[in-house]
Amino acid sequence: MAIERLEYTIRKDGTVEEKVEGIPGPKCIELTASFEDAIGPVVERVYTAEYSLVPDSKKVKEQAKVQKSKVDS
Repeated sequence: MAIERLEYTIRKDGTVEEKVEGIPGPKCIELTASFEDAIGPVVERVYTAEYSLVPDSKKVKEQAKVQKSKVDS
């Protein structure tokens, strides 16, 4: 099992760099959305190789259920 890690670097000029590791596919964007909303607009997004990885089918099915429940609410 890969280690899931979020790393934030706050620079002296106030800019924030966010780095996500161990979370394949677009789930990383969902995971960090609330933080990004709180600190302001994203200026640049650089995708790692992990972003292009397809999560296993069980996780995809679970995510689909969550998305459906959000739409139904």
